[in-house]
Amino acid sequence: MKGSYPYYGATGIVDWLNEYRVEGKFVLMGEDGDHFLKFKKQEMTILVDGKFNVSNHAHIIEGTDKCSAEWIFQFFAHRDLTYFLTRQGAGRFKINKKTLLSLPIALPKPDEQLRICKVLFNAQKNVEEHKSNLRKLHSIKTGLMQDLLSGEVSVTPLLEG
Repeated sequence: MKGSYPYYGATGIVDWLNEYRVEGKFVLMGEDGDHFLKFKKQEMTILVDGKFNVSNHAHIIEGTDKCSAEWIFQFFAHRDLTYFLTRQGAGRFKINKKTLLSLPIALPKPDEQLRICKVLFNAQKNVEEHKSNLRKLHSIKTGLMQDLLSGEVSVTPLLEG
């Protein structure tokens, strides 16, 4: 039934449900799909904190005192995992649990992980703010162009100035 708890698939929220099965801070990584080939533009991981649900198409990864969930999220977010993938059928890429557990990961000390993640999260926040501002500017530009092209706003005063 519809509700307020997110239901995650392999690459993001696919629905909202009225109850949850998982609570806490975890990293989700899709089990299969072509998103693995889009690692440069699409994140391979999702950092989730709170109450939620997860489909069987995503792996749930919990951080430890030596390796935080934030670090796992950042380390694998845009990592090329194609070398580790298997094929399911003719073209579906898959990463199974055994392979997931054997993925190599750099492991700085926890305090260094925290500092690195803080810098990366701040950079991501800045990028999202700039993208939001760019979307707003595009919207304003579209509106102005419609006004000019429809004749609602005259160009003549601009040409005379």
